[in-house]
Amino acid sequence: MGEFDYRKARVELRQRIQECIAGSGLSSKAVAGRIQLTEPTFSKILNNKQSIRLKELDALIGTLELPEEDFYRHYIGECYQADADTRKLKLDRAREFVITSYSKGYMELANPLLSELLDISKKNIRIIYDIAEELYEKQKFEAAKVLYRRVIQEETNLLADHYSLSCFKYFLIMKSNIREAYEPSIDLERHVEQLPTREWKIEAYFWLAKYSYVTEDWDRLRRMARGLIEVTYGYNEEMYGYGLLYLGFAVHRKKDFDEAIRLTYQYENINLEFRDYAIGNRLIYLIDRGETHYVPELIAYAKRLKVGQNAVRPIMSSYLNANMLKEAGEFLADISEYMSPFNQNDLILLKQYLHFYYLKAVYLLRIDERTQAVSDLLQAIEIAEKLNDYNLMKKCLYLFLENRQFTTTEQQEVVKLHVKGGDFPL
Repeated sequence: MGEFDYRKARVELRQRIQECIAGSGLSSKAVAGRIQLTEPTFSKILNNKQSIRLKELDALIGTLELPEEDFYRHYIGECYQADADTRKLKLDRAREFVITSYSKGYMELANPLLSELLDISKKNIRIIYDIAEELYEKQKFEAAKVLYRRVIQEETNLLADHYSLSCFKYFLIMKSNIREAYEPSIDLERHVEQLPTREWKIEAYFWLAKYSYVTEDWDRLRRMARGLIEVTYGYNEEMYGYGLLYLGFAVHRKKDFDEAIRLTYQYENINLEFRDYAIGNRLIYLIDRGETHYVPELIAYAKRLKVGQNAVRPIMSSYLNANMLKEAGEFLADISEYMSPFNQNDLILLKQYLHFYYLKAVYLLRIDERTQAVSDLLQAIEIAEKLNDYNLMKKCLYLFLENRQFTTTEQQEVVKLHVKGGDFPL
C-alpha cells in the first residue's frame, strides 16, 4: 500500500466522473440534482476541493450507469485526508469503504486499506474484527470469513476476546465444509475456554461436539461433550442434555455399551424430545451389544417417529452379520418411507444416509443385484467425500472395483474424479 498514490487517485476519479458526465449529455447541474447535491457542492467535488462520500458515488454510479468496480477502485483516494501534510487515513471512511467493498465482492480493492491500518498500528486489528462482526450480522458470511481469518493470523495477543471470538465465528462459517473446517475446529478447541461469555462457550462446545460426531473422532467428541456438560450444568438444561447425549454417542462407539445405556437414563427426563432420544439410543446400544431381540422394537420406534434413518446402521449391521438376507430386504423395503427427506446441509442426516446407501449396497451384492448395488455405492461415495469419511469411502471404492464389470463407462469416470490423486488403481 506504500506505493499507492492517493492524491493521484483522487484526481483520476474526478477526471473519470467528468468524462462520463460529458458523455451522458447531461449538465453538471442536472447530475447534481439527481444525486441530491447542490451545484456548488458538486462543483467543489469535481474540482477536488471537497471529498465525495461513498453514498454520493453510489448515487452517481446509478444515475450515469457507470462501471461500479472501476469507480470503487479510484475511490480509495477519498479514504485519506486530502489536506494533510502526511499520509493519514480517515478511519470512518476507510471502515465504510471496506464494509461496502467486501459486501459487494470487491475484496481485493479494500485489502490495501486493511494492510495500511495494520501498518499504522497493530491495535487496529480490532477495527478489522469490528468490520467482520458487522458483515457477519448482515449475513455476508464469505466476506466476514476472510476478515476473521485475518484477525486470527495477525493478532499477537491470543488472550484477547476478539481473538477467541474470531476463532469461534470462523469455525461457525466453515463448519459445513468438513475438510476445510478441521483447522478452524482445532483453533476453536484451543481457545474455547477464553470465550468471554458462558453462552458463547455453550454454543462453541455444542458445534464442536457435532463436528466431532460427524468426523467420527470419538475421543474428541468425549472431550467436547464433557466440556458442554460442565459449562451447562445447573444453567441450561437442554444443552446439558445434549452434552449427555453426545457423551453417550462417544462411549458407545468406544464399545462402552453399559455407560452409554446409563447415560440415556440421565437425559431421558429432560423433556419429551430427550425422552424419545433416550428410548431410541438405548435400543441401538442394546442391539450393538448383541441383544438382537430388540430389533423389532427399534423398527417400531423408528416408524412411529418417522426417523427410519436412525435404525438403518444397527439393524442392517445385525442382519448382515447374521446373514439374515430375507429380513434385511424386508427391512429396507419397509423403512424407506419412514426416513427423513435427504438434506445436503444436515451433516448428521447425511451420515445416516451414508450408512443407508453403503449397507444397502452390501445387501444387494449379497443377493447378486450388482448393477443396483453399484448405483448405491456411487451415492455413498459422494456423501462420504462431502463428510470427509475416507474410511467408509475406501470400503465403497473397493466394492466398486470388485464389481467393475457391472459398471458403466460414465460411472467409472465419476469414480475417477473422486479418487484423482489417490491410491486406487483406476
